[in-house]
Amino acid sequence: MLINSGLLQNNVYQPSKTSPLNKTYCFGLSFGAMKKREFSGLDLLCVEKFKAPIEKFNSNNDLQNWALKKFVEYSTKNYDGRSRHARVHRKVILRDWLNNICSSDSQYTNVEKVLILHGITKDLKKNTDQLPPLFNKEILEDTLKEVKETKRSIIKTYNEKLQNYIVQGLNVDKNNPNWIILPSKKHNPSEFDRNVDRLKVLSCKTWCTKTYKARPYLENGDFHIYRENGVTGIGIRFNDKQEIEEIQGVQNDWSVPDEYSDIIMEHIKNCKTTNTAKEKYKI
Repeated sequence: MLINSGLLQNNVYQPSKTSPLNKTYCFGLSFGAMKKREFSGLDLLCVEKFKAPIEKFNSNNDLQNWALKKFVEYSTKNYDGRSRHARVHRKVILRDWLNNICSSDSQYTNVEKVLILHGITKDLKKNTDQLPPLFNKEILEDTLKEVKETKRSIIKTYNEKLQNYIVQGLNVDKNNPNWIILPSKKHNPSEFDRNVDRLKVLSCKTWCTKTYKARPYLENGDFHIYRENGVTGIGIRFNDKQEIEEIQGVQNDWSVPDEYSDIIMEHIKNCKTTNTAKEKYKI
């Protein structure tokens, strides 16, 4: 994939021989150091957040070139997590972000790219399982417009908008326990893409539906999610025959958590179940 005269290979940005990253910039040879007042919007936010050496810049192009090198630093950084699930999901989610903001037809400036990547990765520590948010182009563009005017945190603004988008239309009561039914592509084709996003966001971080399995699973059958106080506790996957294929708790260990057994049994009492699931879950 061509990105600013470079290639994104295996989730790593590789500058080409003609890339500006392989040139030496002598920012000091200027007609006069640039002042902070000469920058505005997201450019100013970038200058302030990263303490860019604007006294060495001749023009905004120098800021963009400097931001590109900063972006490459973040895109080539190792974002390992504590558990295998975190490592896998982080890699998949970050690859999706990079592929989208660095695509040949994207309109993001280098300043915007580095602000975005810094925002979604700044809390990804090696000793935690925290995940970056899922990519949504419309929400990202809306976020950048707002941050340009307000200078709010990109990650906080994006997460708020993503959550509002996900729960809109689900009639979710955050104050009471509830089951969320996400219909399959067959049962609701017009909302399929949005329901895939919902499944990803609402899934526990240990589930494969957090990333790469959300679409194929929802193409095949419905998915039921149980939440309490805004936190997901149980997921039930159905096949194309409306039979229960899988029940998972937060631990993703193929067992029904004791604290949810009565809730689950009440919910599925009229549901069909595959023979494998009956044997596995004793239902």
